[in-house]
Amino acid sequence: GASPGVSSAAFQRALPGVDDTDLDDAERAALLKVAEDALCDCGAPTTLKGCLVGQPECLLGQRMIGLARLLVKAGGAPLEVTSFVEKYYESFEPGARKTIEVDPAACLGPKDAKVTLVEFADFECPYCGFAWPLVKQVLHDARSLPGAKDQLRWCYLHFPLKQHPNAHQAAQLAEFAKQHGKFFALAEKLYTHQQALDREHLLQYAKEVGLDPKAAERALASGTFAAAVDAQKAQGTKLGVEGTPSLFLNGRPFILPLNHDLLLWALEDELLYVGNGGKW
Repeated sequence: GASPGVSSAAFQRALPGVDDTDLDDAERAALLKVAEDALCDCGAPTTLKGCLVGQPECLLGQRMIGLARLLVKAGGAPLEVTSFVEKYYESFEPGARKTIEVDPAACLGPKDAKVTLVEFADFECPYCGFAWPLVKQVLHDARSLPGAKDQLRWCYLHFPLKQHPNAHQAAQLAEFAKQHGKFFALAEKLYTHQQALDREHLLQYAKEVGLDPKAAERALASGTFAAAVDAQKAQGTKLGVEGTPSLFLNGRPFILPLNHDLLLWALEDELLYVGNGGKW
């Protein structure tokens, strides 16, 4: 059954200083349970509660309870939230990051940015369609985070899935568009019209973003960019990508549920971690 609720006063006695203002009693109970169960690797391994009470200056502890709070607010049960928070912060450990070759990607943002978000995606995949405006919005909102100015980069790599018959040719057209500086304009069209990615429609979108439709048609007919698309997908497979969209932050797989607040939190984490010299 549901665990009894915890009042704000009781919560503050157990976890002094942890913000509980917009939590109800059941959410406070859930968050307290996570703090008692999750492990925090801040110096000597201890529970998250032990870390928050004994070492309130520990940045990792503060970030762990902050993420737990977001997941609890989203309706996560304590056991599930504890597992997510532990797994997610383990992904910062040296050796958990992957090396990604971003040169073939279409990127927005400076090359020397501190944080690179890599996305493997498929133009015909409905989840990628959902992710497209979300990632754009999060990157826009992340620019106001401390230390984020000119430090964020978004790189898009192709991972067309076999079950989507038009995804591969849509990716080829995007590669053609990239050569003419129109990748993101075309991608916007493709994600807006995911239900109509047959050859005829693709050439129409090419024309609408200012590309030469005859040259685009020749590129698709001769498969000029097919190998480039395949190479990007092969890299994804090597990195362990199975579905789309798959996101990486500086090579760290993003394993949380994909929503605005959680992706924004992860970008802020990465800025803090890198800004602190690659440690907490």
